[in-house]
Amino acid sequence: MQTFSVRFKGLLFKLHLDRLDKAGIELCSSKPGLRIGSIETGEPINTVIVEADSEEAAVAKVMEKLAPDDVNFTQWESGPTS
Repeated sequence: MQTFSVRFKGLLFKLHLDRLDKAGIELCSSKPGLRIGSIETGEPINTVIVEADSEEAAVAKVMEKLAPDDVNFTQWESGPTS
């Protein structure tokens, strides 16, 4: 299996982090999506690392672990890790 980086917007709670951790999905970063001057605000952009067969499978695996709350997350994208 390959390792992919999956990015998505949305607020992660402890429940979500526990689900991801149990699935072996590593949260790398969670940064505010908007910066106005020195103030960072907006929905966080989350980046996780996951093992999967393809980019689509990586996104699907993360969405599955966040279900049924996956509808609260947007702008899903994936790519191979370097």
